[in-house]
Amino acid sequence: RTNSSAFTAAAASFGALKADGTPCDTDEPTATVDENTGHYTDFVDCSNAIVDVTLTPLRDLNIPSGEFDFVIDSILPNDAVNPYSLPDNAGYALAFGHNTVWFHWENSDGSLATAIQPTVGFFNQDFDFTIANETPVGFNFDSDPSDVGGDLSVALTIASDYSVIEDLEVNGQSVHLEELGATAHNERRPHFVGGSSLADFVHIGNVRSIVNQREYAHPGVYAAGGASYELTWAVSGGSYTGTMRKLPGGEIVPQGGQPKGPDNPSTPGDFISGYNWGFIGPGDPAAVRGENFDGTGIFPAAAPLSNTINLNLGDTFGVMVPGQSVYVQGLRTLPADGDTWRFIIDTGSDRSTADPCNGFADAGREPCAPTPPFEYLDVNDGGNISVTHGIVNVYPSSRWRLSIAGGSNDPANIDLDAIKTVPNPYVANAVWDFSQDNQRIEFINLPPECTIRIYTISGNLVRVIEHTDGSGTAVWDLRTRFNLKAASGTYYWHVTTPQGDTKLGLMSIIQNEVGSN
Repeated sequence: RTNSSAFTAAAASFGALKADGTPCDTDEPTATVDENTGHYTDFVDCSNAIVDVTLTPLRDLNIPSGEFDFVIDSILPNDAVNPYSLPDNAGYALAFGHNTVWFHWENSDGSLATAIQPTVGFFNQDFDFTIANETPVGFNFDSDPSDVGGDLSVALTIASDYSVIEDLEVNGQSVHLEELGATAHNERRPHFVGGSSLADFVHIGNVRSIVNQREYAHPGVYAAGGASYELTWAVSGGSYTGTMRKLPGGEIVPQGGQPKGPDNPSTPGDFISGYNWGFIGPGDPAAVRGENFDGTGIFPAAAPLSNTINLNLGDTFGVMVPGQSVYVQGLRTLPADGDTWRFIIDTGSDRSTADPCNGFADAGREPCAPTPPFEYLDVNDGGNISVTHGIVNVYPSSRWRLSIAGGSNDPANIDLDAIKTVPNPYVANAVWDFSQDNQRIEFINLPPECTIRIYTISGNLVRVIEHTDGSGTAVWDLRTRFNLKAASGTYYWHVTTPQGDTKLGLMSIIQNEVGSN
């Protein structure tokens, strides 16, 4: 009972973890931009998609202490949405519906945390185009299924958000900011940069049909939210491969396989839905981009993802990362062994407060790259989520930790000095007095079990109260052991525990002596 002097309250906390297992500050902005250069200098190192947590204790004590991790295992697309049918969704492929997100709970040693139910399961992650959505997911912590009821209720609110790709950085130099040069620049999405030293054309973002030519992503087949990635190239002769890592944290992103599509209704085991990477092509531009410019396809269409390709100057190919892609046409500079390409992805942001292209520049227009001052802005703030600086959607291996310090009612924790009587003094006919026939003084902050003896100032025993209900409160009805009303005066009280510990105190009574029996 919470008012027992032996009581230690149960406490619980819930927070996101970085890749190295340390706590993550989810109040940190999804991305931080240098206002002078426009370069991204930092990213939140975890998913901040759990935007609300309600932990409700279902009992006062004896909840076992421990740490339990909530881990995302995989994300599977909604079978009801066909991502490759532009006519069916007016160009907004994958824009509405839900994904199935699989999870598990584990103990600190990595074993399944069966005390939390469901231990393994899934939830349908709802999303809607242009705004973020929230999905409630609930759990019950029950350390002893043989008793009645659980110990702790855990209610999570998990948000999803759209993401966009802002830049491709080649060895630290920005294609979008024209640090590799340009003769043409289109600031509408996807960002189009022509005539750079990298390639004839670079489309930064998922190239879609001319019906709605913009970059987009969602927590679906290829998406992982506002997490950025770095490809470190490995080159041997004409063979090009590499290692893809998530930024920050450095987690290795799994290699991809054949994505799910009309020609591939099942998903092979080597394709981790929503969290992989790979190349498309090289090949004819129309084939690589899935003929998307005439409205009949969507990059990367249903093409398989390869993690090793042969490249030559002039080639056209695509690079797919979780949630986004970059299309390169007419390669002018071959990657060297150890080169790095960074794919800067954030959740629905524009990093420039100025729009030099007025939003819809023609592809052949003179360069009109974004200009300072730069800042991070989440353009999806119109949603109903409680976080307005961007959501990094859940992704495989993202995790959160539930830490529980179980309460107790251990007699070893008894604090007899905390015992008090209320009211003291007791005054008859005061506002707290129920009636002349229903008077009471409460002993508070008692141990779970004890014996209370009440004496007159001269040492005569007035009453003995056996307190055994485990709470911290006992009531004296101001009647003696002979069932007479206690007279005005000062009284000793003496508390003895089963362990032999004692506490002595004083209280005073002021009675209305008329009709004192």
